[in-house]
Amino acid sequence: MDPFVPKRGPRPVGQQLCAYTETGHEEDYCNKPGTWHVMWDGDLEHSFTCDQHMELILQRWMFDDRHPAVGDCGMPGALWEYKGKRCAFPAAQPVAVSEAALEVR
Repeated sequence: MDPFVPKRGPRPVGQQLCAYTETGHEEDYCNKPGTWHVMWDGDLEHSFTCDQHMELILQRWMFDDRHPAVGDCGMPGALWEYKGKRCAFPAAQPVAVSEAALEVR
């Protein structure tokens, strides 16, 4: 048995539904609410899965990391925090403020 999960196409941004499918066809996705966010490999391939299919994943395939799915997961700009076991947006970057002075005549 191949220890690597078969990869599928990307799902719509912000959609946290289980992407498990036995057939490989999009119309056969499980589509239960995703309770786990799974990072499959170093190519940053990731997906959501329900509790039932997380159990199957643990038995059948290798993956890089996982954490419970939260609102930030899968959103544009969110980063995977391996140490914190979550997705989060980076801390606000300090904004450089510049002032321009106009000479009034």
